[in-house]
Amino acid sequence: MENTTSTGNSVTIMEEPYANHQPLSQQVRILYSQSVTTFLFPPLAALCIAAILRDFADDRFLLVWLSIILLHGLLRYYLLWCYFHSSDREEHTDRWMNRFIITVFVSGILWGFAGIFLIPYRSTGTIAFTLYNGLLLLTTCGLVAGAVISYAINIGVLLCYSLPALLLPAFHLISIGDRYNTSFGGLLLLYHLYILIAAIRMNRQFVYFMNMEHQKQQLEQKYSNLKRIYEALRRRTPRAL
Repeated sequence: MENTTSTGNSVTIMEEPYANHQPLSQQVRILYSQSVTTFLFPPLAALCIAAILRDFADDRFLLVWLSIILLHGLLRYYLLWCYFHSSDREEHTDRWMNRFIITVFVSGILWGFAGIFLIPYRSTGTIAFTLYNGLLLLTTCGLVAGAVISYAINIGVLLCYSLPALLLPAFHLISIGDRYNTSFGGLLLLYHLYILIAAIRMNRQFVYFMNMEHQKQQLEQKYSNLKRIYEALRRRTPRAL
């Protein structure tokens, strides 16, 4: 940033570095703004899963898991409320980013462990296990796909959600050892790889446009400063003559 100071008949230009935290601040602003809608889907999906599994899963585990999901959803919306009503969010960008990452990671853990605790494997009920587990993982994959759009602005945030949400059930299925569940787990790993590649490509585009926007703001600021310098020089020229 450029500032101008005048001494006598001279005009001095002082260069000041632009705020380095602005790109991170933009990321945090985008993450919180998009989450107003995306935070609503995990609780709704959890209610649907609870309705589907009520005749198969243990009622105690199902009730505890659903209660935690709903409570976590309320806490996330409380975090959004605190962010949008905070007067220091631009000064403490790292703090707001860390809080967001924690909520995302907890959500990924809750969905990653859902199949392990809610749908126990029984050798005599392979078909039911595969059916219910498939419905749960289909929902989880849908949530992760939606997260790619919302969190692609920051790959670290996306990984904090997708890694526990997909890798935990994938390794669990592979550990069962039979051909079908092992293949299912391998497909989950392949799906996560695809999601990661797509997110990286989207992230590059987001970062490019953010940098262009930042450069545009810099040029506008420099133009404004140069205009002030020109006006100051023009006012002093008649006096010098």
